[in-house]
Amino acid sequence: MRRKMLFAAALSLIAVSVFGAGQSEDDGIRIGILQKSRSDQYQIILNEAQENVLKELKASGKIINYFQFDAELDVQKQLNESDDLIAMGVDVIVMSTTDANGCAPIVTKCKEAGIPLVIVNAQTVNADEASAIVCSDDVDAGEIMGNYIIERLGGKGVASGNVLQLEGDIGNTSQMGRDEGLKNTVYKEPHLTILESLTAKWQRDEAMRITEDWLQKYPEISAIAAENDNMAMGALNAVINAGRKDEIVIIGVDAIQDALLSIQNGELDATVFQNGKAQGATSIEVAYAIASGQAYEKKTLIPFELVTKDNVDDFLNK
Repeated sequence: MRRKMLFAAALSLIAVSVFGAGQSEDDGIRIGILQKSRSDQYQIILNEAQENVLKELKASGKIINYFQFDAELDVQKQLNESDDLIAMGVDVIVMSTTDANGCAPIVTKCKEAGIPLVIVNAQTVNADEASAIVCSDDVDAGEIMGNYIIERLGGKGVASGNVLQLEGDIGNTSQMGRDEGLKNTVYKEPHLTILESLTAKWQRDEAMRITEDWLQKYPEISAIAAENDNMAMGALNAVINAGRKDEIVIIGVDAIQDALLSIQNGELDATVFQNGKAQGATSIEVAYAIASGQAYEKKTLIPFELVTKDNVDDFLNK
């Protein structure tokens, strides 16, 4: 069994970044990280925050090793990578989920293997069965977006206009929560019309392409609600290129640097700050607490915050 585990670990080293190679695998805590992506700007912030804490823990001798796997937004790849970490016998796994349904088996497999699992950011449908969850309430993000659009278009009960929605990967819990929040707000306003909702899969280029089509299709657009800032920036580029920015309100989620600078420059209207640094750092702190037998919170919720030109400077250095 030991030889099989080491063989699986050797295979894994080909595909992932591994730190602390050469040290014994039996003399300390080892943490496995299942990353959703290393290309999405928000995930980059979260990943970096995780690594900063991991480096501190390793430098202080509190953990002996950590292993990082990038799913590249691929559900099957994340499933395979979780199998590798389980075979390696790590002490705890931290996962930023690629898909709510598709990655649910990872929760079950970790439980069966007796390996604690901390889910961070996007969740699985069975996330309550994980050891811990570190996230923000994505319904709140959708409601913040929706209420902002309502206010910009005239206020509750009287807001009027045509709204378009750019969704993330369908089935991802962030997409589902933000969609629910928008349905709780703009969808219920009697004088607002939801023209269309399409997924751009969190991607800037795809959002730009979709928005270019919308600009040809719809002569009157009042607002675009994008479920992350990558898509908001793609929509913004299309709207600016078409010379229609003055007539269209655009809001995103995450408060990535590009979006914040765009707000500061008077282009993007608003974003919703999701604290990737806090999510990433807290997920590793909780994982270490579990692996070292310390007390920990089963669920940690980190609040969203609205960012506009009035307060954008407060967030540029967060």
